[in-house]
Amino acid sequence: MPLINVVFLLLLFFVVTGTIVYQHDRSIVPPTSILLNPGKAPADAVYINAEGTLSFRGIVQGPAEIARVLRAESEAEAASDPVARTIRLVADHRLKARALLAIVEDLKDQGLESLSIVTVRDTGS
Repeated sequence: MPLINVVFLLLLFFVVTGTIVYQHDRSIVPPTSILLNPGKAPADAVYINAEGTLSFRGIVQGPAEIARVLRAESEAEAASDPVARTIRLVADHRLKARALLAIVEDLKDQGLESLSIVTVRDTGS
């Protein structure tokens, strides 16, 4: 088997099995976790940088604006409440826990109760 065929098959294998995910804000590096399986970075998530600034769908917004957008979408879809939708938070690993908890409380005060924090699996390296 010629070498070019082997290289092509390897390339094809990695293209088929690999996952390409777009992350809106590449400067945000989520914390690592040794308990969770790896998954895709959520496309529709609230990104929080190290300073505590929130961005949603690539636009810097506060908790009230994010809740307003989600409520409008829920009404347009004739859904009962935005709470039924799980909001994923992608926080920078340098963000202080106290700041993250304050942001979570702000989001809950706006009626967004179902929140999930996204982490990256630690590969042990």
